[in-house]
Amino acid sequence: AMKVVRRLLQSTANLEFYETFNAGDLDPILGEANTKASALLFPDFARKDSLRIDSIRGFIADIDTARKAFTADATLDSLRRTFLLDSLNTVDSTFRADIQADSMSFRAEQEKRSPLFGPGRIMGNPFRTQNEAHVDVIGYCRPSDTARVNDLLRRTGIRSPDASYGLKLAWANKTVRVEYTEEPGDYLALRALKVPKDGKPRIDGSFITNANQDFDLKGDAEVTMQMSQEGALIWKQMTSENVGKNVAIVLDDYVQSSPTVIGEIPNGSSSISMGNGDRNKQIEEATDLANILKAGALPAPARIIDETVVGPTLGEENVQGGLISFAVALVVVLLVMVSYYARAGWIADIALLANAFILLGCMASFQATLTLPGIAGIVLTLGMAVDANVLINERVREELKHGKMLKAAVDQANKFQGALSAIIDSNITTFVTGVILFYFGSGPIKGFATTLMVGIATSLFTAIFISRLVMNRRLEAGKTISFWHDWSKNIFDGANYNFM
Repeated sequence: AMKVVRRLLQSTANLEFYETFNAGDLDPILGEANTKASALLFPDFARKDSLRIDSIRGFIADIDTARKAFTADATLDSLRRTFLLDSLNTVDSTFRADIQADSMSFRAEQEKRSPLFGPGRIMGNPFRTQNEAHVDVIGYCRPSDTARVNDLLRRTGIRSPDASYGLKLAWANKTVRVEYTEEPGDYLALRALKVPKDGKPRIDGSFITNANQDFDLKGDAEVTMQMSQEGALIWKQMTSENVGKNVAIVLDDYVQSSPTVIGEIPNGSSSISMGNGDRNKQIEEATDLANILKAGALPAPARIIDETVVGPTLGEENVQGGLISFAVALVVVLLVMVSYYARAGWIADIALLANAFILLGCMASFQATLTLPGIAGIVLTLGMAVDANVLINERVREELKHGKMLKAAVDQANKFQGALSAIIDSNITTFVTGVILFYFGSGPIKGFATTLMVGIATSLFTAIFISRLVMNRRLEAGKTISFWHDWSKNIFDGANYNFM
């Protein structure tokens, strides 16, 4: 999460659209730059190489001159001329064989002779074919070598192949797998972009009016963009002039993609595909990019001079305190029910524990975060959960005090005569309150309301079904159920406390 925040803060969302050069036009220029780079980095080696080449060329020229002289000399007889020419050919063949062997030994010094074409750098794009007339990739490079290549190209002053445009070289934002090379691996493509004379792209992010994360026909994540009326007119002209050519989409000086223009785009609607790869990562990158583009490009990136990671200590302490209150409330309610209602209290505790288990399971299935308001909702639910059991147990106690047998009293209570309306009324009114809080509230209020509504549903289920099930099974087995202790049987009978 910190990496995402840092990336978004430092990004300017500087979106630019560039026409591109045919990379084949830069091959001679790259050769010149490579020679300059070798002379800059290894001047002694370059001088030695130059002298060696000059001497080889001079010796070959001397042999050719002698061969012509022997052939044209009329004073030589045929046998002598043939002997001299054969001797020259033998010397020439031997010399050329020595040169070839010498060249093999120079392969170890390839880095000095070709800094731009050394190990890990594939300049000249060997994957370009004659059918790819407008491919704009001038070469590939390992990510670890891009800084070195950038420095060499800057120092050699690589020039534009077209006097009407400036040249801008930009790396792709993602690597591609290259297998057909001496060093297979992941490489970054270097693309050649056309820069207008004023140094600015014809279209940039200021023309973008809206951007959204979407999916293309292949199911890959993409960012759809809509341009302003002025931008749409420029985009229409730009695409019509580059049909069959590449237009590079550049974000913060990195090429997002360089699609081939199939036809004129008249309405200003475009998309940036996130390409292949992990689907979740595609969606994340597309969402971040869409958010940045909608917010608008910044004139300069934010430079982070200091950052401090603040852990959720306060939140952890609150949640820890909430969990302690939940545990205390649960234990207290369990003890009160057992101490007051005896065996019936144990049955109510079973229903209460089942209620807590089901409630937490439901919250987990909703993938709800356990926050302090959520814990408060759970604690409130505990008290409401035993409320129904209290009504049922009190109804049984009343029937028993009126002389009914235990089974008849339990049956009467299980039918909820006299208790059903109170249970339903209290829970429905509270549930409606939870619905109102959920609908109009936000954040912590909505979390509390969610927990409260789920807790009401689970407490009704456990009180109505689980408690009755346990009681009926116990009575069917011929066992008794006590609903009071000696001290709690008549503790509130005739009580009349003027507490107001």
